[in-house]
Amino acid sequence: MKNKIALAMASLMMINLLAPAAWETMGGAQSSNIAAAAEAEATASVQVYSPAVKAPNVSLTPGFLLTFDRAVKLAEGAADKTFVLKKQSDNTTVRTIRGRELQFQTEGTQVVLPSDQLKLEPNTGYYILADAGILSPVLKDTEIQQGVSAKVWTGITSAITWTFKTGAEADTTDPELTATSPSNDEIGVKSGFKMGLAFSEAVAAAEGDIVLTQEDPALPDNKAILKIPVLSEKVSGLGTANVSIKPDAEFLKPGVRYRAHVDANVFADMSGRFYAKAIDWTFRTESANNVAPTILTQNPQNGLSGAGTDGTLSIRFSEPVVPNKGTEALPNKGGVSIYRLNDGKLIQTLTPSEFKMDSETGAQASASYKGLERGTTYYVLADADLFRDLDGTPFAGIPTSRTWTFTTTGDALALSAMTPQTGTTGVTAGSNLQLTFSRNVYPNSGTGSLRIVRNDGVTDTVTLGSGRITGGGTKTMTITPATPLVSGYTYTVEVPAGLFGDSEGNVYPKAGQPLTWSFSTMADTGLLQMSSLYPTDRSTSVPTDAKPTIRFNRNVALSGTGITLYRSGGAKVEAEAVVNPANAAEVILTPKEKLAPGTFYYVDLENGAVRDRVNTGIAFAGIKGSTSWSFQTSSSDSTLPVIQSAKMDSPTLIRLAYNKSLNVSQTPLLASYTVWVNGEKRVPGSAYISGDSVYIRLDTGIAVGQDVKVSYDPGVRPLIDYNANAAASLSSYAVTNGIDSAMPKPKEGNVYGSMITLIFENGVKAPTSQAARQFTVTAGGRSYEVRSLSSSAQALLLYLDAAVPDGAVVKVNYTPAGYPLQDVLGQNISAFSDFSIRNLMDTRPPEFVNAELAGTELVLNYNETLRTDALPTNSQFSVLSGGNPVYVNGVKVTGSQVRLTLASSLIANGNITVSYVPGTLKLADLNANAAGYLNLQPVDAASGTSGIRTASGNAGQVAVTFTGSLLTPAEAAYKQFSVTADNNALEVTSASFAGSTLTLKLGTELKAGQVVMLSYMPGGTPLKNVSGTPVIGFNRMPVQNVTGTTKATDPATTPAADGSILPASEFGKEMTILARSAAVSSDATSALNTNTHRYTLNAAELQKALDAAFARSSKNGAVVFEVPDAETAGVVAIPIQPLKDAYAKHDGLSFTVRHKDIAYELPLASLAGVSGGSDAQLNVQLETVPAASLGRTITMLSDADAQMLTGPVDIRTSVSPSGSAQSSGQNVDLLGTYRLKLNVNAPASRTSVVYFDGTSTSPSFVPTKTNAQSAGMLLTGDFTGGRTLIPVNSTRTVSGAAGHWSQDTVNELGAKYVLSPTLFNAFAPKANMTRGEFAELISRGFGLSSDAAAAAAFSDIGYSKVPIGSIGAAVKAGIINGNTDGTFRPNDSITREQMAIMMVRALNYTGTELTLDGSASQVLSSFKDKAKIKFVDEAAKAVQAGVIQGASGGKFNPQGSATKAEAATMLQRVLQKSGYLN
Repeated sequence: MKNKIALAMASLMMINLLAPAAWETMGGAQSSNIAAAAEAEATASVQVYSPAVKAPNVSLTPGFLLTFDRAVKLAEGAADKTFVLKKQSDNTTVRTIRGRELQFQTEGTQVVLPSDQLKLEPNTGYYILADAGILSPVLKDTEIQQGVSAKVWTGITSAITWTFKTGAEADTTDPELTATSPSNDEIGVKSGFKMGLAFSEAVAAAEGDIVLTQEDPALPDNKAILKIPVLSEKVSGLGTANVSIKPDAEFLKPGVRYRAHVDANVFADMSGRFYAKAIDWTFRTESANNVAPTILTQNPQNGLSGAGTDGTLSIRFSEPVVPNKGTEALPNKGGVSIYRLNDGKLIQTLTPSEFKMDSETGAQASASYKGLERGTTYYVLADADLFRDLDGTPFAGIPTSRTWTFTTTGDALALSAMTPQTGTTGVTAGSNLQLTFSRNVYPNSGTGSLRIVRNDGVTDTVTLGSGRITGGGTKTMTITPATPLVSGYTYTVEVPAGLFGDSEGNVYPKAGQPLTWSFSTMADTGLLQMSSLYPTDRSTSVPTDAKPTIRFNRNVALSGTGITLYRSGGAKVEAEAVVNPANAAEVILTPKEKLAPGTFYYVDLENGAVRDRVNTGIAFAGIKGSTSWSFQTSSSDSTLPVIQSAKMDSPTLIRLAYNKSLNVSQTPLLASYTVWVNGEKRVPGSAYISGDSVYIRLDTGIAVGQDVKVSYDPGVRPLIDYNANAAASLSSYAVTNGIDSAMPKPKEGNVYGSMITLIFENGVKAPTSQAARQFTVTAGGRSYEVRSLSSSAQALLLYLDAAVPDGAVVKVNYTPAGYPLQDVLGQNISAFSDFSIRNLMDTRPPEFVNAELAGTELVLNYNETLRTDALPTNSQFSVLSGGNPVYVNGVKVTGSQVRLTLASSLIANGNITVSYVPGTLKLADLNANAAGYLNLQPVDAASGTSGIRTASGNAGQVAVTFTGSLLTPAEAAYKQFSVTADNNALEVTSASFAGSTLTLKLGTELKAGQVVMLSYMPGGTPLKNVSGTPVIGFNRMPVQNVTGTTKATDPATTPAADGSILPASEFGKEMTILARSAAVSSDATSALNTNTHRYTLNAAELQKALDAAFARSSKNGAVVFEVPDAETAGVVAIPIQPLKDAYAKHDGLSFTVRHKDIAYELPLASLAGVSGGSDAQLNVQLETVPAASLGRTITMLSDADAQMLTGPVDIRTSVSPSGSAQSSGQNVDLLGTYRLKLNVNAPASRTSVVYFDGTSTSPSFVPTKTNAQSAGMLLTGDFTGGRTLIPVNSTRTVSGAAGHWSQDTVNELGAKYVLSPTLFNAFAPKANMTRGEFAELISRGFGLSSDAAAAAAFSDIGYSKVPIGSIGAAVKAGIINGNTDGTFRPNDSITREQMAIMMVRALNYTGTELTLDGSASQVLSSFKDKAKIKFVDEAAKAVQAGVIQGASGGKFNPQGSATKAEAATMLQRVLQKSGYLN
C-alpha cells in the first residue's frame, strides 16, 4: 500500500512539473482526479525491532523499542489495547504493556515499551505480540489537505514475528585466586616442581610480569631477580583457570628461599573483570643433600650426673629445624617426654609449642622442665616428626630409653676420687694433690685451712687465699703444697669440714666429718711383673698388622735395648719398642713391616730391658719368648675363586656368583666376557663386581627360556680375590634363565625414616595409587602400612605410615593383586617376600643368634641380613672339635647366615665351638655395622640333622643320647661303634635303642677314673634320624665316665627313654624335665631389647612335675623347663601358687629354667616371702649379653687383668599379675643358684664369676665353685637379686703377699676379685685389718650388693675409708651390727673375737648350720685365755668350724688385732665351708 501511495504521489508531482498548464485546460477532468486521491489511506510499517528479530544473547534487563517508517501515535480508543511479552517455551505471559503506557520519541517514529524492573531468565526464548489498531500513523498537513485517511497499524499477531533469546547471567564478580604452586611458605620443594596460579574461573592476561626474587643471604647473588612476562611462552594455560609458569632452570637453586610477585590487574576473567590484587607468595627449594636432622648434642648431656631438678632441656640438631606444631584442626599431640628410669613413670611431656628455637642458628630447640626428684635417673624419649628441617624432612625421634639418660643432683655433694688414692705408695715427688667431686664445687671462705702432715711432723698449711687451691667452678680441685712432696715419706692430708661447696649450698666434707687420707712417696719395692700379653702366648690367627704389647703391674721405662722380635728359626725382625704414651704400664712393639702370614713369632725381653718408672733400680727379670711368648699369624689365602652359579638376575643382567669375595678394584675388561643367546653372540654393555659376584649388563634384553651361555677369558686384567688369586676362565658356561630369575625384582633397597627406596635394574613405570596395597613392610617385628608410592628413574619410593626406628631389621613383601607394577620394558615385576633392605638409621651391629652344624657346613645365624662383600678370610674363623682345630675352607654369606665350609665332617656333640675375630675384612649388616667377636660359641645340630646331647659310660655300657629321635637302627649297627678306655679298645657286643638314646653293651666293664672315648664310622647300615638323614661319623668323642659314682641300675641316674630326666652330667644336678607342651609361647621383648618368646607354664602340669620330682628325690627334687635354643633369650612366666603349694607340702624342692648352657635354679623356700595373689606369676629371664654390647665391659675387664671365658649372662627375676603383657614386673631379690657350662678349661684357682656393682668400673666376686666336665667346666654359685654374670680367668697376683705364708690364699682371693682394688694394690699381710676393711672383704666375698642406705644408721660412717655401701651390704645381710653407742668405728682395727663373730654370722647367712658337738666351754678349753672371750658361743662355733685357730702360745687372743693375712685366710675358710669357693 505504501509503495502504491508513493507511486501515486510521484506521478502527480511529475504531472504538475511537466504540464502545469494542463490543469488549467482540463476543467472537469481535474476535479475528478482530486476526488480519487482523497480516497487514499496512510499506513505505518515497522522498520527496526529492538531487540532485533531472532537476536541471541539479549540482556536479561532489555529495553523494547519499535522504529516506524513514519510517525505514529496511540490510535483513538486504543488506551487499553496491549503489547504482550511471552516466553516461548510455555507461552507464559511475562509482561503486559497497555497503550496508555507507551512512550513516543524521535518525533513519533520510535515507540518505547516501558520495561521497568523487568528481569528475564537467562538463556530463554521470548516473543512479543501487539493488538491490531493500537497505533495509527500521524497524517501530514498535505495528506490532510488531500483527504488521505490514517489506517491503523495491523499489530503483531504471529509468535515468530518478533522473537529473541536472552544470554547468560551477566558477570558481576571479579576472579579470585584460589591457590599458588608451590603453596605459600612451602618448604622442601623438590627439583622439577610445577609453578602456577589457580583462579576461580578462566582468566586471560593483560600485560605485566611475574617476578621471582632470591631471598637467601648466603648466596653471593642474593636478591637476584627473574622477570617472566605474562605474555611470554613461559606462561601457559591462559584461557583456563590454571596458569602454569616455567622459570629458567638455572635461576632456581637448591635450598634457597624465593619470593614470587605479580602486580594487580595483570589477569582478568573472560568478561574483562580484573583480578585487582597483587599476588605475593614464598617457597623454599629442597636442599641438594636432603637428609633427616639428627641430634648433635643434648642438655642435660647423655649420662650426666648432677643435672638440676628444674632446668632447660635442649637439643642441638645437625641443621636448622622448626617445631612441628601441626595445624589448628589437627595439632601435633607428640612431644619430648621425661620418664623416671627405675619404674618407667612418665614425669613430664614438653609439646612442640613449648620449645623455643635458637635465633642465631635455628638448630637448637629448648624448653623448660621442672619438678624432678633429687638423685634420680631419668630417660628422655621424643616422638617422631616432632621437628622438621627447612626441607620438611622429619626428625626420627628418640625411640629408646638408652639414647638419653641423666641423673639429677643428689642430696649430698659426693667425693668421686682422690689423687693420689689413699694408701698409694710410690707417689712421685713434687706431685700436686687433687680432689674430684660429683659436680662443680667452689672453695668456702672462713671454713679453715687444709693441712698436709708428713710422718716426721713437718706440716704444710694451705689456706684458701694462698692461691694454692685452684679449680673453683669445676669438678676437680687441685692443691699445690707450699713445700713440695719429697721421696721417702708418708703424708696425711686433713681437709676441714665445709672447705668446699656446690652452687646449691651443699658442702664437703660434712659438718663434724673432716676428711683425712694418707699416701706414701716411698718407692714400691715389689717385683715388677707382667699383667698381660697381646697376642696371648701360643695364640693363632694373629693379624699380620698386630703390634705385640706387654702390660706390667705398674708404670715402666725402657733401658733402650733388650726387647727383640724373632721369626721362627731365630731370624730377627726389625721392630721399635716404646712405652705407650697413653698408658705408661704398657710397652708396644711395632714391626717396621707387616708380619708374614702363617708364620710363628716370639718375643724375648732381656733382664733389665724394662724398669720401674719411679724406682729405676727395680728391673723386670725378662722372659724367653720361645717358651713364654710366641704366636702364629693368620695364613694367607691361596685358594682360587671358583664360580658357583650363573643366572639371569633380570632380562638384561647376568650374575656370576663365586665362592668368595672378589676384588672390586680390578674389574676385568669388558672384552673378557662373551654372551651367546640361542647361539647368537651378544656383546655386553657393561660389567661390575659386587661382593662375591660379577654382574654383566646387556643392552638388549633376553626372553624367558632362551638358551644363554657366557664365556670368560682372563686376558691382561683377570678377575681376582683380595689375595690376588685369579679365577679360571669360563667356556660356554650355562646361565639359568627361568621365570623366577628372569622376571624383574628389586636389586637393593634402603629405608630412611618413613620412606623406602627400592632400586630396580631397568627402572619402574609410574604406579597407580592403588598399587600401595600390594606391599607389606615389617620392621623390628612390627607391620607398617604403605600409604602411597611413586617412581623415579630406577627407584620405587614407598611412603610408610610411621618412621622405622634405629636398629630395626626391615623387610619388604610384594604380592601383585590387580595393580601389577611394571618395569620400563613393560615386564611385570615379580612377586617377592622378605626382601631385606638397608636401614640408613641403623646403628646397631648384627646380633649373633646361634651356630648350627650339618656335616661339612657350619652355619652362623644372625638376626639380620648381612653384606656379601668384603667377607672375612677363612683364617678369621676358628672351629674346635674337642679342643682340636678344624680348618675352614670357605666363607659365604646368604641373607642372615654365614656359611663356613669345613675341611671335614663333624657332628654336634657338645664339644664343637666356633670363634670369629673381625679385622679389616669383617661381617657387617647392610648399613655397614660390624658384627662383634665370637668367643668359643657352642655349635648345635642343624635342623634335619642329628647331634649328640650326652654320652656317658657306666660299668658295662655306654649310653649316647642324640638331639633328636632316630629311626630304629639295624641289629648290626653296633658294629660301627668303637670304644676305648685309657686308649685300650673295648669290645662292643650289642646295642639297645629307645627314642633318642642308643645304649652300647661292652664286653669289658669300665673302671672308675678311666678316660673313655667313643668313635662311630658309618657303614652299610648307618644310623638315621626320623627324616632319613644319616648321622655323621665322629672320632674319639669324650665320654663321661660315671662308673663308681652311681649304680648302673639306679633309676635316679638312668635317663628315661622319653628324655624326661636331665642327667646330673649336664649341670651337676639331676632334674625332672617339664615338657615343652606344658607351656604356651607368645611374642616378647627381653630385658636387653631383643625379640624372643615368653613361655607361660601351665599350673596343673607344673604341679604334676613337682610331685614327680619329689617322688624321685624327696630331699633334693628339682624340675627344669628348657627354653628352645633357637630363642635369643630364656623368658619364662611361672605361676607362683603351684610353687608355694609344693613348698608347703615338701621340703628341698627347686625349680630351674635352662636356656642353652645357662641354668638358674630357685629353691622354693626362697619364694616364701614373695607377695602376690593366687594368679601372680614369677618371671625369670636368662639372656646372653650380645657381643656388640661388650666393648666397655671388655675394656674394664682388661684393666683388671681378666679375660672373659664366655659371654656375660643377664639373669633377672620379677613378679607380675597373671596375663600381664610385660615380661617383667616388680623386681624381687631372690636367692638363687646359677649353673654355667663352659666349653673351655681354665685353672680353678684363677677362674670365677664376677659382676660390676652399680657404677663401679672394677669387677666384684660372685660366689663360684668350679667342676670339671668331660668337655669344659661347670661353674655354680648362689647370689641374690638380678645380675649380669661374667665368667672370667685372671692373671693378676697380689705383689704385697709375695713370699708370705698367706701368698697362695691371698693370690686366689685377688685373682677372683674378692679383694677390693684398694686392698689388692696396697696389701700388707702383717698390717692390721680395720673393721671397715673387713666388712668390705666379707661383702665382696659373699657377693653382696652395695647398700649405702643400710649403713646410714651409724653416726660415724662418714669417717670410713672404705665404701660405705660395702658396710651397708654386710649390715643388711645381718653379718655386722655395730656398737651400742650407734657407731661402727670403721677405721678401728678389728679384733680376732669380732672377726670370729662376723664369720659365724656370715655362715648363718649362707644357710650353713653350725652346731656345737659339746658345750662352748669344752670347745674353747684348750685356750689359755678363754676367760677373756666375751662371746663364747660364736667363738666356739668359729673354732669348731675351723674358721679361726689359736694364736701363738696356745691363746685365742680375743682382743688382739687381726692382720690382713689372717683375715684373708679366715674368709677363704668360711667361703669354702659355705660352698662359695672350691
